[in-house]
Amino acid sequence: MAPTIRDGDLVIFKPGKAIGNRSIVLLNNKWGEAILRRCRVKGDEVFFSAENSVYAPFKADANTRILGTVVDIWRKVKI
Repeated sequence: MAPTIRDGDLVIFKPGKAIGNRSIVLLNNKWGEAILRRCRVKGDEVFFSAENSVYAPFKADANTRILGTVVDIWRKVKI
C-alpha cells in the first residue's frame, strides 16, 4: 500500500537532509511553488514524481530548489 499525503496532514521535514531513492522531498517547482514529490533514481538520473500518476515525473533544473526531506507524516484520526 503506497503512502498517501492528504489535505490536513501535518508533514514534518528536515531541511538539508540528504535525499535518497524513494524518499519524499519538499521542493520548489519551476513556478516557485512548494510541492512534495517522491525521489526516484534510475541509473545516474534523478526524477521527482507525484504519487498521483496524473502528474508527470520531472528532472530537477536550475530553478528547482530542494528544501528538505520528509521524515514523518501525522494525521488526525477520528475515534
